[in-house]
Amino acid sequence: MPTYQLCKIKADKMMVFIKPTCSYCRKTVELLKQLPIKQESLAFVNITAHCDTNVIQDYLQQLTGVRTVLRSLLDGLIHQD
Repeated sequence: MPTYQLCKIKADKMMVFIKPTCSYCRKTVELLKQLPIKQESLAFVNITAHCDTNVIQDYLQQLTGVRTVLRSLLDGLIHQD
């Protein structure tokens, strides 16, 4: 996975890997933004905004067994959505 993504995976952040065309992703983003969560504790990663989308999906497959989004990491742990 690209170094800039690895730097974001921290114990104090919730990382949500999304595609804007995914309806589940859009609903999750809306929901998380409405919850009383510090916005600086959230990190949304639009995997299509990067030229290395396939690399990110390969990394997600290594972590979760699947390449698709919606995937989230909370406290550095994988959560299947």
